[in-house]
Amino acid sequence: MTSADISLKPMNDIEVFARSAWGIAAYLEQKIGERFRVVVGYDHAPQSEDGAETQNLTDVARIIEAAGGHALVIPRALPSPIGAFSLRMLLSDAAIILRPASSPRAGGIPRVEFALGGRATSREAEGVLVTAEERTAIDTFTASAPAMPDIPRAESGWEFIGQGMVDAYVDRVVLGKPATEKQSKIVYAPEYAATRLLTTTICERIGFRDVDVIGASNAGVDDVAAQRVLDHASQNGADLVVITFDNGRRLRVGLPFGGDNPHWEYLDNDTVAYLLASEVARRHAMDSDAVLVAAESCSDALERVATRFHVRVARSADSMSHVARTPGIVFGCDEAFGYCLDPAMVRDADGLAAATTFALLTEKYVSRGRLLSDALPTF
Repeated sequence: MTSADISLKPMNDIEVFARSAWGIAAYLEQKIGERFRVVVGYDHAPQSEDGAETQNLTDVARIIEAAGGHALVIPRALPSPIGAFSLRMLLSDAAIILRPASSPRAGGIPRVEFALGGRATSREAEGVLVTAEERTAIDTFTASAPAMPDIPRAESGWEFIGQGMVDAYVDRVVLGKPATEKQSKIVYAPEYAATRLLTTTICERIGFRDVDVIGASNAGVDDVAAQRVLDHASQNGADLVVITFDNGRRLRVGLPFGGDNPHWEYLDNDTVAYLLASEVARRHAMDSDAVLVAAESCSDALERVATRFHVRVARSADSMSHVARTPGIVFGCDEAFGYCLDPAMVRDADGLAAATTFALLTEKYVSRGRLLSDALPTF
């Protein structure tokens, strides 16, 4: 999901979140009537000692219930793909993700993310980030919210999403992937502990036993930190570097080049997209309904994949919020290391699923004594 500032004078977390809850509830009530269903989640932030996360989640849930909706609360911070997955699994009409000012991605300002689903949008857009027009409509309601003490709040009615939802997501990612013992050594730099736990669980389920997790939380966006990860991989004889960032939505990939004494490089966005799209398109070969979707600023990588596997290709405006709502999409890539591999269930960028697919692709070459980098395309 993508974030936007809430243009309000009082910028403390709880007021921004409360007014946003009022805004999405009013928007949904006008659009589909009462008993709308909303997934409520929380972005990652340093854990507070005063229970602010629980307080904020509960306050949003109370407001949604009082407005005639039903709140389904994810009780702890989880990677963004879980929110998109939960929205579809629970047939919800929207998701609201709270990003406190203390979050490393919030920049000192509380923010809120929205996605629509169920009765609030088309099938193609379920779980996709809201468009600019939808965001403007929601913000219009938010601006008309009552003062904090006057926003109605229910005393009960909401429910919590348990571990079963996380397990269902993991099951979906590993579906069809044989759990045989893998040879590849992976160096993994996750952004947050929850992302690390999910990704390593998935890797273990499909047979990757040698996953070296290192602390480099800003490696996805900081070149110095990213280089340290490559240096670590080089010194420890790894076969692959994966970095997940943007709360699990995005992926960077590093590979060794050059044989016996390799040097390490990160792959550009187009190369990663080509390789991941090829893995997906192979399963849809000759299917005239399958569509690979690339953001306008991407190269012709997906056109080349489409020609190879005889599927269709489409272009979209930049950002995954546009890419992922294309009818018929089976794979999508945006301009910033976002890859959508399973739009049937996660209609958003999913760095965890992308990392898993790339690890399996690397294993194909490592198990044959080769380097994946020797087979890379050029753009």
